[in-house]
Amino acid sequence: MGEVYRGRDTRLGREVALKSLPAAMASDPDRLARLEREAKLLAALSHPNIAAIYGIEEEAGSRVLVLELAAGETLGQRLERGPMPFEDIVAVARQIVAALEAAHERGIVHRDLKPDNVKVAPDGGVKVLDFGLAAAFGGVAGASDPGGMLSQSPTMSARMTAAGMLLGTAAYMSPEQARGKPVDKRADIWAFGAVLFEMLVGKRLFDGETVTDLLAAVLRQDVDWSTLPASTPAPLRRLLRRCLERDPQRRLRDIGEARLVLEDLAAGKSDAAEAAGAPPAVATPAAGLPARRAAALVAGALALAVLAGIGGYLLHGSPPQALRAPSRLSFSLPATASLQTLDDRQTIAISKDGRTLVFSAIDGGTTRIFVRRLDAASAVPIPGTEGGEDLFLSPDGAWVAFTADGKLRKAPLGGGPSVTLCEAGQSRGGVWGEDGTIVFSPEVTSGLVRVPATGGVPQPVTTPDAAKGERSHRWPEFLPDGHSVLFTVGVLEKPGDYDDAAIDVVDLKTGARHTVYQGASMARMAPSGQLLVASRGVISVVPFDAAQGKTTGAAVPALEGVSGDPSSGVVFFGVALDGTLAYLAGGPAGRDRDVVWVDRDGKVTPVGLPPREYRDVHFSPDGTRLLLSEGPGSGRQSDISVHDLVHGTTLRLTSDGLSGTAVWAPDGRSVVYDAYAQHAIVRRAADGSGEPVLIRAHSGLLMNPSAMLPDGSEIFLSRSGLPSKGDIMTLAMDGSSDLQPYIATAAHEVEAMPSPDGKLLAYTAVERADPAIMVQSYPGPGGRWQVSEGPAVSARWSKDQRHLFFLSQQSVMDVPVTGTSPFTYGRPEKSISLRDLRTAPRWGSSQYDVTPDGKRFIFIIDRLREQSPQQVNVILNWTDEVGRLAPATR
Repeated sequence: MGEVYRGRDTRLGREVALKSLPAAMASDPDRLARLEREAKLLAALSHPNIAAIYGIEEEAGSRVLVLELAAGETLGQRLERGPMPFEDIVAVARQIVAALEAAHERGIVHRDLKPDNVKVAPDGGVKVLDFGLAAAFGGVAGASDPGGMLSQSPTMSARMTAAGMLLGTAAYMSPEQARGKPVDKRADIWAFGAVLFEMLVGKRLFDGETVTDLLAAVLRQDVDWSTLPASTPAPLRRLLRRCLERDPQRRLRDIGEARLVLEDLAAGKSDAAEAAGAPPAVATPAAGLPARRAAALVAGALALAVLAGIGGYLLHGSPPQALRAPSRLSFSLPATASLQTLDDRQTIAISKDGRTLVFSAIDGGTTRIFVRRLDAASAVPIPGTEGGEDLFLSPDGAWVAFTADGKLRKAPLGGGPSVTLCEAGQSRGGVWGEDGTIVFSPEVTSGLVRVPATGGVPQPVTTPDAAKGERSHRWPEFLPDGHSVLFTVGVLEKPGDYDDAAIDVVDLKTGARHTVYQGASMARMAPSGQLLVASRGVISVVPFDAAQGKTTGAAVPALEGVSGDPSSGVVFFGVALDGTLAYLAGGPAGRDRDVVWVDRDGKVTPVGLPPREYRDVHFSPDGTRLLLSEGPGSGRQSDISVHDLVHGTTLRLTSDGLSGTAVWAPDGRSVVYDAYAQHAIVRRAADGSGEPVLIRAHSGLLMNPSAMLPDGSEIFLSRSGLPSKGDIMTLAMDGSSDLQPYIATAAHEVEAMPSPDGKLLAYTAVERADPAIMVQSYPGPGGRWQVSEGPAVSARWSKDQRHLFFLSQQSVMDVPVTGTSPFTYGRPEKSISLRDLRTAPRWGSSQYDVTPDGKRFIFIIDRLREQSPQQVNVILNWTDEVGRLAPATR
C-alpha cells in the first residue's frame, strides 16, 4: 500500500509513522476523496487499542498519512515463532475485541483484520492498525487499479509468497467478502475468528499456493477442528465455531458477545456463559402432528399472508412437489415509477435462485434500478444506480451490473457505493460468468468484449464479419460449460430487424464460432437444458445439445405477449435456475413518437404530424421546415422526410429503410445523411429531385452527421463504435479528402454544433463520469470551456448566437452568450422544464431543436409511456412446462 517511515512531529515532539501512498493511488482523486472522508471519521475514534490517524499531509504533490507509531512486533511476526501461551492468546484477543467493539459502535468496519495489522508491544499492549482504510482504499477499480485488487486488499501482507499475491489478506477474508459481496461488521467477526484460530493452532485457518486456491478453501473447505489443542476450553471452541460460520446470518451477531466469553476465561471461569453460545432454539412440531404436516401448515399460513399457493416456495427456495405446476403472480411498480422500456436496453433480470428481481425504471424524472425480493412487500431503489440501464446480475445475485454515463458499473443490491469497471458506450447486453468474467456488448456497432468483474481493460471476444455484412454482436448468454457464449448477430442489411437474426456461439478459449439458430434474438438457456429464443413477442423453446452447441429439433412457442423491442433485439424477460420466469407483458414494443412545439412557458402544442418512429429532428435554416429521421424501428425502417410547417405537407426523401441521421446544408436546398447500405455519406436535394450524390465512403462504423459549417465547406459527424467509443470527425463537402478526426481522444465526444459565425464548436463529451457540454475555439488553436454543471447533452445555438441551449436531466438550460472572440458567457439558467413532457435526454440523439429566433423548441416525445408495462409478471416452475413442450437433449 506504500512505504512506511519513522518520523518525528517537531511541533508536538512525538514520533509518528509516515505512510506514503503509491503513485497510482495518489493520482486517483476518487480514492483520495474517500481516504480523506475515512480519515476524518477515524480521527474521531479514540481508543487505546486502535492506532490513531493524526492527519494527511501533502509534500511535493504526494500525499502522506501521519499515523500513531505503534511499538513492538506485529502479531504475524510473533506467530511465525509458533503457537502462543493460552494466557497471551486471551490477553491479545481481548484487546483486539475491544478495538473492534469500539469501532463497530461508531459504524466503522475494519474489513482487513489480520495478524500483520495487529501490533503487540513488549508490555503486552495491543494496537490494531489501518482501521477503516479498507473502506477508503476499496474504491473504484479502473486505470489506477486495473485488477481491482486494492478494493479487495487495501494493505499488502508482509508475508507474501510472490509479488502481487495477496495471501496475507485472502486467508482472513469472510466467505461473503471472498465472493465480492457487500460486507458489514460480521466480516470482522469472521476475521477475528481466523486470527484467534491461528493464535491457538500456530498456523492459518486455511492455506493455499495461490489466491484462487485460498479463496476456494475459504468458500468450501471444512475447518479442521481437530487441530485445536486438546486443552482449548469448550467456551472458546464454541466461540470459534460461531465466529467461523460461513453463513453470516448464523454467525456471531456482535463482537461484544466474544468479549464476555474472553472476560470469563481471563477470570478463570471454566464454564463461561453461553454468550457465544448455542444456536437459537428450533421450534418443535405441534403436539400430535408429524413434522412434515406441521411445516405444511406453516407454509399454508404464509401463503395466505403473501400469495396463495407459493408460501412454501418463499420459505424453502424449492416448492413442494404439489406446487410444480406453474403458478403466476405479478407486482406493480412504485406509484412514482415507470418501467424503462423505450431505450434499447435490458430492463429486467432475475437472480439464479429465483428469489430476487431487479429492473430499471424512471422515477421522478431519473432512471434508477430497483430491487424486489419475491418475499418482500415492495421494490426499493438501489443506491448508486442513477442513470443505470442495460442491467444484469452476478451469479450469486449480490451485485447488479449496468451501464451509466459511458461506463460499465456494478452496485451491491444490499446497499453501498457503485464501482466503475470499465468504459462502455451504448451497450447492448451483458452476462456475468461463474468465474468472474463479464462478457458484454459495449456499443451499438461492435463485437463482444470481456472484462473481469473486478474491473480492467476490455478485451475483444468477437468482431463483426464485414464480409458477411455483420454490424453488431449483442445480448450474450453463457452456456453451462462456462466458456461458450451465445449471442445475437445484427446485419447491415437490416439494421433494425432482430426478429429474424442469427444466434451464434463463440468459445472464449479458442475463439471458434458457429451459428446455432436462425430467426430470433435474445437466446437464453432454460435450466432444463433447452434453448429459449424470442421473436415477435413470443418466447419459443428449442431442443438443444449444449455440449455440441447445436439445436436438435424445431422451435415450439411457449409464451406469447412478451414485451420487447425488435429494433434492438431486446426482449424483457429472465429465467432462473429454479425454473422461475420473470417478464414484462405487452408484445413487441412500438416506437411511435409525437413531434410537438414547446414554448418558453412549457406549453406543449402538437405539430400535426402522425405518430411515427421519429428519432432526430432539425429546423431548416429559415425555420419553415423540419428534417426528420425515423427508425430503425419495427425492425425494417430507417428513413428521412421533410415536413413543411407552412403548408403542412410531408415529403419522404428516402424509402430504402437504410438511411441514417440527416442534417441541413446551410442554404436549406439540400440535406446530407449516412447511407447505411453503401457505408457512405451522401447529399440529396431537399425537394426530392435528382438522385443522391456520393460525398465519401467510410469504414462502416456509425457515422451520424450532426451539423455543417455555416459556409457549407465541411460537415461534422459523430463516429461511434469501439475502439474509438465516440469521436468527432470532419469531412470536406466536395469530397476532396477522407474523413478526418477533429476531436478523437480517450473520452467520448459526439454531436458537434458550430456557432452561427463558425468561430466556436459546442459538443457533448464524457471525460470522467457525467456527460458535459464543452465549447472550444474553431478551428483552433484557442480556448476550451465547460459550460454545463451535472449531466448534460445536446448543445444548440440560437441563430443570433446570444444563447446556447442544452438538455440537463429534466430541463432545457440556457447559457447567455456575450461574445465569441474570445468566448464569454454567463451561468446556465433553466429555460423550460421537461418533467411533464414524456421525454428524457438521450445520449447522442437529436431529439429537439430550437427555432432560429430562440423563442420556441421542437421536441420528439415518447408516445407509449402511458402504455408501457407497469407491472412485472412472474411464473413459478415455468420451465417444468417448457420441458414437457420440448424435451432437452441429454
